[in-house]
Amino acid sequence: MLQKGAERNMKISRIEVLFLLVFRPKKLIERTNADYKEMNTPEAIQLKQERNQRTTQAARSINKIRSSLFWSLVLVAGAVLAAGVIGKAYFALGGARCQTAEEILQYSGIGILLWATLGKAGWSVQTMNGDTIPELVNEWVFRALYVLGSFLLALAVSLTFGASNI
Repeated sequence: MLQKGAERNMKISRIEVLFLLVFRPKKLIERTNADYKEMNTPEAIQLKQERNQRTTQAARSINKIRSSLFWSLVLVAGAVLAAGVIGKAYFALGGARCQTAEEILQYSGIGILLWATLGKAGWSVQTMNGDTIPELVNEWVFRALYVLGSFLLALAVSLTFGASNI
């Protein structure tokens, strides 16, 4: 079962929940309903109130923004760096330029970035706390798609410029 308090969702496997979202949505709904029930127990409410008394809403919000910006930078920089390394390695191993592959990577990257942006549910799933399963899944899907789209675009750039340096 899930843990009590806001930390309970940190133990949820992202892969498992994403699998349920795509292939077994009814099971994810059941799990979410159980989580909602657990969130509303007197113990969970008291634990959250105690935690909220330790810091102000402003401090929690600012820390959340800073953390999100930091991890977004790490994820995107990692995706771009990985794409750059893969592009260089491809040509170092004797790979030939393929304009069709570069175009497919570009269009795929753009498509995935737009899909992530337009597909994010946003306000419609938001609660006061931001720690429900649907909110976490929404954020995880958004970040995963954004990193994938960034990687594909950076790989296309790496292959294009890598070919011009041969």
